Amino acid sequence: MLMKSLFIITILSIAPPVLAEDLEIKDYFELLEKNGYTIGRTQEKYYQFLMAVDGYGVDVDGSMIEVYQFDLTIKTGQLALEKLEDNGFMGSGFVINNNLALAKKKKHPKWNDLKRIFLSM
Repeated sequence: MLMKSLFIITILSIAPPVLAEDLEIKDYFELLEKNGYTIGRTQEKYYQFLMAVDGYGVDVDGSMIEVYQFDLTIKTGQLALEKLEDNGFMGSGFVINNNLALAKKKKHPKWNDLKRIFLSM
């Protein structure tokens, strides 16, 4: 019995912390459509440069935005998202919501609303 208890304690001590439910990029796109936005062509981005697990550029009402998804169950994903939030990437800043990062596209005519919807997820 003691061995079984020690085994369970060991497993629990190395398990990743329980985080808020991870969001997916498609969740944001669906929410934009529910808010009346037209989603146009999508383009897979080089998300690996950011150490993300996924990333897309998408045409929203005629202007492109970029969204990236990170795996927060691994230290690399956590650190990458922290660095992105603090330093941005190649001159672009990012808005963070849980495990997603939205590139700041202040020139998009609906930027403030896009950001509001992103943060409401």
